[in-house]
Amino acid sequence: MLELFFRLSEMRELSYQERNLIQGFASRLPGSEKDILLQDLSCAKIESTHSNEECLVFFLEGYNRTGSHGQHLYSVEAKASDCDGEEISILLYADEFGRLLELEFIRWADGPILGIDWDTVEFY
Repeated sequence: MLELFFRLSEMRELSYQERNLIQGFASRLPGSEKDILLQDLSCAKIESTHSNEECLVFFLEGYNRTGSHGQHLYSVEAKASDCDGEEISILLYADEFGRLLELEFIRWADGPILGIDWDTVEFY
């Protein structure tokens, strides 16, 4: 019970930029995959697994992830610039059942992410 309280206390709502980013991923996906992602986005909260929020795990209201043992990338990826101009890769993962699972930001240069320049996001 204490673990559940601790976990709930760390969850937060998605920021405007995070929500827009995931909507950008969804807009580039085929039919049902897009619909499921947008539905998941509507009930998602997140928790950072790293202090600098390089990896965000999604919790979906009403969805029990127990028994999920795998993940896969969505068929769309993105990149952006850090505020110092260095490239950041942006990866969005689904669980084995196709439900929103994790958002990961990878800075390829040394050092932590300083601040994503959201105006530079590009999807591919």
